[in-house]
Amino acid sequence: MSNDTEKPNLEQDHKEFVKMKEQQINNKDETVSDNDPIGKEMKQGGKKPDRDSIKKGGAQESFSGREGFGGMGKKKKGPKGKQRAWVPLVVFIGTFFAFGFVTYTSATFLSLLRGFKEDRMAPSLDRTKTPYTKLGARPDDLAYEEALWSQKRHGFPYSWYDKDYPNSVLSIFSRLNINTWVGARDWTDKAFEIVRNFSVHDVPPKYVAEEKAETWDAWWFNTQEFLNIYIWTPFLFFNALIIGLTIGPIATAAKGFYKTAHLYDNFPWMDMKTLFFGGIYFWLCLPFYYLLMPLYLLWFTLIRPFSSIHASGNADWIQHLLQKFYIPIFSFACLACMAAIYGEFKNTEKIKWAVLPGFLTVFFILSALLKIIPWSMPIRKNGVVWNFSPPPLSKLNSLLYPAKSSEPTVKDIYRDALHNIFWYLKPFGVFGFLKQNADIGPGRETHNPAFKRTSRSATGGLAGSLAKTAVKTAIKSTPQGRLAMMAAKKAAKMAKKRK
Repeated sequence: MSNDTEKPNLEQDHKEFVKMKEQQINNKDETVSDNDPIGKEMKQGGKKPDRDSIKKGGAQESFSGREGFGGMGKKKKGPKGKQRAWVPLVVFIGTFFAFGFVTYTSATFLSLLRGFKEDRMAPSLDRTKTPYTKLGARPDDLAYEEALWSQKRHGFPYSWYDKDYPNSVLSIFSRLNINTWVGARDWTDKAFEIVRNFSVHDVPPKYVAEEKAETWDAWWFNTQEFLNIYIWTPFLFFNALIIGLTIGPIATAAKGFYKTAHLYDNFPWMDMKTLFFGGIYFWLCLPFYYLLMPLYLLWFTLIRPFSSIHASGNADWIQHLLQKFYIPIFSFACLACMAAIYGEFKNTEKIKWAVLPGFLTVFFILSALLKIIPWSMPIRKNGVVWNFSPPPLSKLNSLLYPAKSSEPTVKDIYRDALHNIFWYLKPFGVFGFLKQNADIGPGRETHNPAFKRTSRSATGGLAGSLAKTAVKTAIKSTPQGRLAMMAAKKAAKMAKKRK
């Protein structure tokens, strides 16, 4: 038997072999031979093998299936598809719903553009009426009966304006919101006029004759209408909507803040107290503007037209468009279904089912060209074919709001510059002392006539005003008194009209 010292140390030799290979891998300038699979794969992939993988001798097997090692190991097969059989059916049905939604938005939007009248497209443009003031609003005890978005409510934040203290902290908050929301509605009104210049909203006087003529002119007319309804008008509508949802709130808020602070026609022009508190309110209210204004805009453009869809004649127009273009709509649905089948069953045997929607598309188009089926289906009412005509302008008036009354012109406002800049010193009696001893103080001041301070001379001064308020409160405390007051107001209005 040989001595143990003469036996080879396998463990030590293996460690030296692993160390040598690691040195070869870490040496970037070394030329790797083809007989070194570990080094070759590292040069190609740029990744370092695990120590455990080298010890087990499985470095080549573990690296061959990794990405980044071209020409090594097995090649990946192409995707077999997700094979969700319900997806093509959902896409097919969803295409019809998408065309219906686009038809609805385009028809209602074009109706608004056709019936455009200045200062008639958005509600509540008159800051002297509801919801900003009590003029035209429901009584305070009955305001809860109106919806929160009703124009007959006069509540928060507009009700915080105090006529006796037009420059108080709460009044500034109210004025900022009034100016902001009036500006938002005014810009919505003006947006219709801007988009109207880029839109094809006119309807030819001989609409029915042009679309049914047996010539290429009729084909070109219907093609133009299809492109206008389903491509151009949705492009304008959704772009205007996106701009209004993103830029609109901050733009109108900035304008409202400027208009609130810019009270004076002479130096210093800006009311410093309003500038200070208005800036705070601006950032506090901005998140709510971004929440509420988009909801208001979506309601105004998408939900409100549905309430007057029959009165405006848009229901018949939408039905006519869907039945007129039913073959193109069906063809697009089949093509979308074919694309969905290709995406779900690619590289599988079921891909052959994509031939079916393609066959249906060709079949229906050829049948219409050969006059086997009509290109458009007529509208039937009570089983009788109805000769469609676009809604006239008289019906589109139902989409408009009452005309805006002329607002009183804002008078010139005078304010002592010293008082305006150092307004926070007023509680210390500084300005009263200067007024009494040096005749230095604020001059005449008149705010927006819509919020003009009530004259107390006609009611007997402060005492008369308090007495009048007490009498009104006592009358309103009972239901009979409230009814009597309402009857008296109506009688007074009727008497004024007769005069």
